[in-house]
Order: sequence, then C-alpha cells, then structure tokens
Amino acid sequence: MKYSLKYMVSGLLFLCFIISCTQRTKRSVTINFTVWVNTPDQLKTYETLIENYEQENPDVEIFLINTPYNGYRQKILTMSAGGNIPDIISINNEMFPPFAEKDIFLDLDDLIKKDRTFDVKEFYPVTINAFAYKNRMLGIPRDFGVFVMYYNKNLFDQSGVPYPPKDKSWTWAEFLRACKKLTRDNNGDGIIDQYGTLIQSWMPWWAMYIWQNGGDVLNPQRTQCVLDSARAKEAMRFVADLVLKHKVSPSLDMLAEEGVLPMVQTGKIATFFIGPWERRNFRMCDFDWDVAPMIKGKKIVSPLFVDGYAISKTAKHPEKAWHFIKYIISEKGMSEFTKLGFATPARKKLAESDVFLEPDKKPRNAVLFLTTLPYGRMLPVIPQWDEMGGIIVRKLELILNREKPYPVEKGLDEITHDVNKLLRKKE
Repeated sequence: MKYSLKYMVSGLLFLCFIISCTQRTKRSVTINFTVWVNTPDQLKTYETLIENYEQENPDVEIFLINTPYNGYRQKILTMSAGGNIPDIISINNEMFPPFAEKDIFLDLDDLIKKDRTFDVKEFYPVTINAFAYKNRMLGIPRDFGVFVMYYNKNLFDQSGVPYPPKDKSWTWAEFLRACKKLTRDNNGDGIIDQYGTLIQSWMPWWAMYIWQNGGDVLNPQRTQCVLDSARAKEAMRFVADLVLKHKVSPSLDMLAEEGVLPMVQTGKIATFFIGPWERRNFRMCDFDWDVAPMIKGKKIVSPLFVDGYAISKTAKHPEKAWHFIKYIISEKGMSEFTKLGFATPARKKLAESDVFLEPDKKPRNAVLFLTTLPYGRMLPVIPQWDEMGGIIVRKLELILNREKPYPVEKGLDEITHDVNKLLRKKE
C-alpha cells in the first residue's frame, strides 16, 4: 500500500508539472509593464491584480518592472533610446510632456472608440485631459491629488485660534493673521517651538501663491518664463515675508536639518499644504487634525497631480495591453489602489463613495479632495524641466535665506533671464 501511495503521489506531482508547463506554453502574449512603487502594499496590490488578471486571461503574462521613482523617468528614456521600451508605462503629469514630445506613446483614441465597454465620461474630465497631447489621447488616468490645507487641531486649541472654515477659503490676510498667532515660543527660551506653516523650495509650495495672485511661471505656450511679472513678484514677496519677515515658517536650513515630514508629524507645524496621499502619515500622528479649503489670493488655485498609464508605440500587442490597463483602472481594480489611502480615484463614482471618503476615518472633511478639483492646476512641465527647476531652486534658496536674503525682485528677474536663455537653446 505504501508503494502504491508513493507512485500515486509521484504521478500527481508529474501531472501538476505537465499542467503547469501547459499553462505556461499557452501564454503566447507577454506584456512588459513598468511602475514605480514606494511601499510594500502598493507592490502587493500590483502583484495581486496581475495574478488575478493572468488567471482570467491564461494566454497573457504580465511582466512587472519596478523602478524607484527618482530614477524612473531616466530609465524610460534610456530604454526608449535602446529600442527596449516597455509595453505599458506608468506615468504622471510631470513626466508626461517630455515623454509625449519624444513620440513614444501610442494614440489611444482608436482603441477607446472601438471599445464599447469603456466610457471616458466615468472619469473626471481634468484627469482625462492631463494626458492629452496635440489633440491626441496618449494616456489614461488612475488617480489624482489636489492640495488642501491640513491643520493640527491641538496647536490651534493651544494657541486660541479658531479652526479654519470647512466650506470657505481663508484669504491671504486671514491666513497670515492665524499663522502669526500659531507661531509660538512655548517655553520662553527665545526659540520658536511651533510654526504657523512652512515654505519650501519645491515648486508647488511657492508656485501656488503666484497662481493665486494671477501670475504664472511660464506663458501659456510654455515658451517663455514670466516670473518677472508684477503679479509674480508680489506673490513671491508674500512668500518671502512668511519666512523672513513674519517668521511663521521654519528656515530652509531648519527644514533641511529636521525634515519636513518629521516637523509636521511631531507637532511643530500648524498648517501644511499637501494632497490626499499624506492622510496615511497624518493618521499615525498623536495629535488631532483635519483638512480645510485651499487659501485664496485673487483667486483659489491648488496644485494638481495625476497618475495613469500609457502604451508604447512599439508594443507588439496594443489591444492586449489596453485590455490589461482597463482591468487595473476598472472600478474593481481602482478600488484596490484607493484602499491604500494615497490618492483620489479618477472615476467619479468611486471617488464619491465611502471607499475613498472613508467617513469613519480622518480627515472628517475629506470631501475637500473632490470639491477642490475645479481649482486644480498642474505644473508647467517642459522638456527642460529638470534644468529649469535647478535654476529656480538655486535662486529661491538665496531669496529665502534668513542670514543674507537675496532681493526678491532681482532674484526673479535673474531667474527669468536664465530660464529664457535655456528655452532659447531649444530653438
């Protein structure tokens, strides 16, 4: 009996091996899919979706290529130059324009028009438009994020400052008054222990003030820097004063030394402008918190970011690639990413559901991540984005330097001159 059982088990194992080999040989289509993943649960979500998709589509194998975000864009460009670009490329609105200009994406219009099971009207229009280029649809969105104002309720209570309105934007003047009261030396040692807000050299944290004041970084055609305009200078003066004159923001040196998120998480910053992805970190903090509407200058403008997917022009099986993308941005697939708590789903129905709004969790005013979208604005990305950013950041760090601040007006004039010189090189 033992002898028979031994061979029975061996036979079953051999049969399983044959079945496994047969299944693998059936997979006549391989789709290379590149992503950047920041956390283990993001990677697990991708792996689970791929596994489920392959079970439902036994002729397709999805080969996942994970690359750190910091080197992601360069890797895609290198792969493209070498003729080895992936079939499906994860993208966001920052990297999309340079990629699109290099003509590496497949036009999705025909695939979408032929697909009766897919309706772009189920998505927020601004997220669809994020990946449009020269009247062609070159990508499809998965999720997005707009900045709102996170605030530390405990610091507001301790400082005797009423919470920001839930449905009305503070003006710059109201924001500044609150920040002054929220900036305190709690133990009387002459050193500030908590700040009303923070300013950093990362573009969204200062460009939003310029946009709110009616100014801009580049002209509408993105062919000329316009930071030397009166409105841009007025806005940047307000930004500089927050750091240098009113000192309601830590210095850039302090932020570099202590770290932006550590200062926020340890209760040293009362207000913080960021998108929905920061909910995960705030939920681990000891203090009470919520979100409030974006502040208002001459108008309300909030930095907007959109993530999605594109298909390369060299994809051997574009229909199969589109079929897989549809799967991961379906309501079911998108829900899995939404549950991770990073971003707002691009599907309207899902974004307006409890899956995203999570009424039993903070922030209580999560609906702001939806109602702020009409005020969203994406960064003016150009092919020379990295070089332009380097020019701007180097000068801004001088402008915001507390020890020896550089004149705002002079600094913006020089930034404008240097960026325009860079842009003329393209011509």
